[in-house]
Amino acid sequence: MNSVRILAISDAFELDGAQGMLKYLAFYWTYTLRWQVDVLIPTGRVMDESAILKSGMRPVLAVKDVGAYDVVLLNSMLKIGFIEQTSRVPTILWVHEGSSMIWNNTSPVNKIANLFSKASKIIFQSRWQTEHVFRSFLYSLPNGRCSVIPNCIPDISPNEGLVTSKRSDGLTVSCVGGVNHRKRQIDLVNAAAMLRGKYNIKCSLVGSILDKCFYGDEWSHVFDGSSKWVELHGGVDRSVALNIVRDSDIFCLPSTDESFPLAPLEAAYLGVPVVLANLPVYQYIGWEDGVNCLMHKIGDHQELSRCIERIILDENLRQRLIINARQLATTHNSVAFLQSMTEIVLAQIP
Repeated sequence: MNSVRILAISDAFELDGAQGMLKYLAFYWTYTLRWQVDVLIPTGRVMDESAILKSGMRPVLAVKDVGAYDVVLLNSMLKIGFIEQTSRVPTILWVHEGSSMIWNNTSPVNKIANLFSKASKIIFQSRWQTEHVFRSFLYSLPNGRCSVIPNCIPDISPNEGLVTSKRSDGLTVSCVGGVNHRKRQIDLVNAAAMLRGKYNIKCSLVGSILDKCFYGDEWSHVFDGSSKWVELHGGVDRSVALNIVRDSDIFCLPSTDESFPLAPLEAAYLGVPVVLANLPVYQYIGWEDGVNCLMHKIGDHQELSRCIERIILDENLRQRLIINARQLATTHNSVAFLQSMTEIVLAQIP
């Protein structure tokens, strides 16, 4: 068929997982399939246009005629309100959010359900979203309206990373994600602080620090860049983030809520053992406590510190977690993801 014209509505300049997956998908669509992908950024601000252009997308500040496009892609629940303006064109809603979206949403249930009903197709990342988080908004939709397409790991060189032994010059625990209450990096900092009397350990935090103010003045000494054992890298390009994770000894993600985080899978692919907060979504992805990761209670930095120390002290455990987690990571390949997303777009076009 002729080149497909897609309008994506997304804060594409951001560095979160939703934007990363959109850029990866757009790169395939534009450079391999020769489709046209325009991106409307609702805020109107473009912090890094080069990253958007590199993905093949064309930023647009306004859309005069949405009918000029074959398909509209709303990238995240945060953009669901636009469906009122785009529903005359096949509109795909790609849901990247978990429970926190429901907790923080003040709209009436019937309004959200009505907006869901206007989407031609709704894409979720796991059955946890469809069976638990958003179930109340979906039960009346026709069969086939919703699809579950797990995120993939965007291409990493097969030989990149894969470090399987402990370092001798101190220990680094990494974490990827914007510094905020939901990601709970402060739990990792507290856990590391408990261990510093025994080990030469430091935290390496990757992600935007724009929301660090929510931690308050009590933690300003941790997040102002002055700490010698808490490294703040800020929001960086994915290749830089991968290098930081690859060079760490343990990866931790102590979040209170996630929908389908890629960072733990990327760490696993790179051969770094993973520690996670015990969130219900992880069983739908394939994470198992004691098999391919260690898990701790949400918000319990003492249990988190014990998980870290177990990996430090038990080399057999470390090796087992690394091997099993990498097997899990390799199942999330890009071929199936790109094919599934492409087929869904084509199916929406009359």
